[in-house]
Parts: sequence; structure tokens; C-alpha cells
Amino acid sequence: MNYQQARLSIFRGAGFLGILLNCIQGGGALGAASFVAEGQTDLVATGTDVAVTSRDLDQLSARRLVRLKAQEHELKRQVLEDHLAHLLLQRKAAALHISPEELEKREVLDRLQPVGEAEVRAFAEKNKARSSSAEAPDPRLLERIREGLQRRRLEERRQDYYRELRSNAKVQIHLEPPRVAVSVDGHPVQGPSTARVTIVEFSDFQCPYCLRATQVLKQIQERYQDQVRIVFRHFPLPTHQQAPKAAEAASCAQEQRHFWPMHDRIFENQRNLQITDLKRLAGEIGLNREAFDRCLDSDQYAHEWKRDVEEGESYGVSGTPTLFLNGRLITKAPSYEYLVLVMEEELAGAKQTALHNIHQNTLLQKPERRW
Repeated sequence: MNYQQARLSIFRGAGFLGILLNCIQGGGALGAASFVAEGQTDLVATGTDVAVTSRDLDQLSARRLVRLKAQEHELKRQVLEDHLAHLLLQRKAAALHISPEELEKREVLDRLQPVGEAEVRAFAEKNKARSSSAEAPDPRLLERIREGLQRRRLEERRQDYYRELRSNAKVQIHLEPPRVAVSVDGHPVQGPSTARVTIVEFSDFQCPYCLRATQVLKQIQERYQDQVRIVFRHFPLPTHQQAPKAAEAASCAQEQRHFWPMHDRIFENQRNLQITDLKRLAGEIGLNREAFDRCLDSDQYAHEWKRDVEEGESYGVSGTPTLFLNGRLITKAPSYEYLVLVMEEELAGAKQTALHNIHQNTLLQKPERRW
């Protein structure tokens, strides 16, 4: 393969534009109209004895606007970063009297190390659990793994070089993201109240993407320690029949101060969440089985997950996992790298942070949808 075939632009972002402006789901038809106060003139609809003001409309559309504003910000952010990457690479190439393509080849492609056989087989072994076959990996599968790991390494090198260019140019970003005030009172929490970053997670115990998000959040906690706190809120999807009862089981465990151990055990056993399974898990983490079984059978905590769903929808949640990092809406399952970038921005301060190369279409996975 020659250079022209192998070259992938450091600032190419064509894939993200098409996916960021999706239709916002949820909401409903305009309900009963408000009557206009005397002297109020900002009307958007009128009729016999009824009128709707722009303020009414703002309140009724708030849920969908939350997601739209977050998507608008992400689009502007990506366009800004792509443009800056283009400018920085051009400036550096001009200073060296070479073309941007030659600079990229020199600093990115030529510095790549090939993926070794041991790395390929280690990856295949680690992910063997996802396959029902116990046989040795097919050579074609190993080759696809090698290609995937090489692409990842290529992208990591691009990002490293882009960060180097940004650092040398002392680039700062001043594009403040939209934020949502999400309630955390009375919900399970890990981390101190003094933490500078609060992550509120709306999650579903049967959602495989939520399992991955949970694993990433554990890595974030290990890295940032007392600088971050995690708040858990329920959002069982209608398509996951066992998720509501699993949410109630976690609340019953919370009665005995064991929410997080139960949280972890449920996610570890996503495919076995019948009521008998939930009761077995309670025994495995040392809960009082009699009290737990009585709690779970009573449905006494069904109101909690229903309340979380209702409030979550008012914040713009429509799928899982959905995170609010210091109020910043993240509607897709985040990678560890993506959350580190956002964490660093928050810790540094929105007006003082260095620009990061965040490509959501490659760093995030699609969430499971509520509708």
C-alpha cells in the first residue's frame, strides 16, 4: 500500500456532521393553552378565549431543547476543532517549508509502530467471552483485529501530534457548553460532596452500553479520586423487562447500605436478572435475605425508578446511558479517553482549558434508545 492510499487526514471530520443533527424524540402535542395576562403581547398562537405566549412555548419545548442545544454545541465545537487543526498544521508546515501532507507523513505515519502478533492474540483472548465459539480464532479474524488495532494506534498518534501543536500554540477554548441543573439529593453517590466534578448517570441494569459506561466510570474514579463524585439514577427502558425489578433490588440493597455492591453484582449478571437471581445476588453480598426478599416482593421502591424516569425525561434523557458531567449532557456511552478530556476541561475551568481533539463519532458509542 502506498502513501497516498494509507494517508488519512488529521483534521478529517466528515463522519460526525451527519450524525450530530438527529431529530429530537419525545414530547407531545401542545397541551391546553395558557390565557394571556393583561398587557402581555408576545403571542405565538391565539383563538377564541385562548392564547399561547412565547414563554408558554419555551416551557413546553424545554425537554427537547435541552438535547438540541447540546447537539448544537457539539457541532460548533467539532467545527472549531477541525478548523484549528487545519490552521495549526498549515502553519507548522509553512514554517518547515513543506506541504501539510508531508508533515503529516513525517510526524504521524512514519512514527507508527506495527501491531505485534502478541498484541493481536491478547486482544482476541480478552474478547473471547463475547463469542460463543471455543475454537481458536480464525486467521481472517486475527487480521481484522490487527487492522483495527493499527487504526486505533494511528488515531492515537494523530491526536498526540495535534495536542503537541495545540500546546505549542497555547490554544485555549472559550466556547462554554450548555448545562442542565440535575437533582442529586437523596440518590446513591460515590465520592465526596466537595468534589469539583459531579457525574450524574441515568442507567438501566439490562443495558449493555450501561455496563461499559459503569466500567469507564470506575476508571475515572480511580484516576481522579476525591475530585469526582458519581451519582446514580434509574432509567429502565421499556424494552428491558427485568430492568425495573433490578432497579428496585438496588434500592432494597440501599436500605442495608449496600447499594453499590448490589449495583456491581447486578451489572456482572446482566443476563440473569429474574427475581430469584436478584435474591441470590443479595445473599452473595451478605444482605439480610429475609428483609431483602420482603422488600423486593413488596414493590415498595417502584416509585423511585418511576420518579427518576419522569425527572430524567424532563432533563432531556431518552436513552441509556445518559450522563450529566457538571450539567453537561452526554447522550452516548463514553469512552475513557473522552471522559478524561471532559474531566480535564472541567478541572481546568471552561475559560482556561487547552483545546482537545474530541471526535464524538469515534470516541462514543450509540446509546440504547428509550423509544
